[in-house]
Amino acid sequence: MALVSVRRSLQRLLGLVARLRIIAQRRRRGRLLHERQAALRAELQAWKERWFAVASAALKESSPEVYAWLFSNPAQSADAPLVDSVGIFVQRLDQLATEWPLRRDGFVAYERLVAQGLAPEIVQRAKVLHAQLGGCEAGSPRRNASSARTMREDAYSTPGPIE
Repeated sequence: MALVSVRRSLQRLLGLVARLRIIAQRRRRGRLLHERQAALRAELQAWKERWFAVASAALKESSPEVYAWLFSNPAQSADAPLVDSVGIFVQRLDQLATEWPLRRDGFVAYERLVAQGLAPEIVQRAKVLHAQLGGCEAGSPRRNASSARTMREDAYSTPGPIE
């Protein structure tokens, strides 16, 4: 009888140890994920600080219409989520390079940004960081499909014709 009781107690103890291991592994995994996201967010913040300043300096005086279009989104204000603001910025850079406006000002502005160092591979790194962070800032409310679609459409709209 006592042997059965000891055996059951030992089984319960082993079960508890196994559960504690699982909990410890999950916490470790969560901490590593948090550290990884923090590192990615720091890299994206450094990217934003550097390249937003370069684009602003390169375009503010020489191409004010393109500058206004590139920076005319509330998501690019100081209090906007980092991931969203960089996402819209790189969408607009892509649009500037490929679609909008295929007028002289847009092309000249894009070439000026490339000459300042904002090459396609630099933009690609921001896209990778944006994708790795999920395209939605941690702690901000999750966007539903319709608001994400609205944000995408807003990123491709222009405040008016640029001539």
